[in-house]
Amino acid sequence: MRRVVVIGYPDTELLDISCPTGVFDAATRWGANPGYRVELVSLGGLPVRTSCGLTLAADARHRISTWHDKAVGEWPGPRRRG
Repeated sequence: MRRVVVIGYPDTELLDISCPTGVFDAATRWGANPGYRVELVSLGGLPVRTSCGLTLAADARHRISTWHDKAVGEWPGPRRRG
């Protein structure tokens, strides 16, 4: 299995997590060889609260300690609601 790690951050869009993870899951179910094992991780292994209010449980066994040394790109920070 190939390992795919998705990093969840506070106030993320639910689609930013569900769409990519769904694609890897579908590829595995449709016969990708090797398949994909998808994991959600977060800062400190804490739950991830999405912008729509849904909270996702991160895999606490695989947590990150800083955004800067693990994430590709830059954390956009919380959105300001107007």
